Amino acid sequence: GEPDYAKAYECYALAAALTHSSEATYKLGDMYSRGRSVRRDLGRAHALWEHSLELASDCVEQAQPAVRIAKLLVDPNCGDWGMQRDPLRALHLFQVAEIGLRLDIADGQTYYRRRLQEAIEGQKRARALLEEEGGALE
Repeated sequence: GEPDYAKAYECYALAAALTHSSEATYKLGDMYSRGRSVRRDLGRAHALWEHSLELASDCVEQAQPAVRIAKLLVDPNCGDWGMQRDPLRALHLFQVAEIGLRLDIADGQTYYRRRLQEAIEGQKRARALLEEEGGALE
């Protein structure tokens, strides 16, 4: 069948409200980031992903919101969404995501391999930005 984004939004919003689900919350953020059934709003998506990260109980649950937030923190346009670029926090979040994704993949969820590569490549990008900023770790 065809995707029903309005119904998906309704289900994720209900789950997030009733159960404080980390997964439902980051998926709501995804809907805002992509403009599915709602107006595209990366600032709202970011807030939902941050809340999802707070709700996560372990590194496996942290992986999905962490990689999404980290990608925003190294994006040169992040100021357009009311955020400051933060490659050091991005590096940390990409590392958290890598650990959680590796555990997911080891548990048979091999469809996360591409997302794992994003986390690994993101770490390289964050490190390069840190070097451009004059070696913030010196």
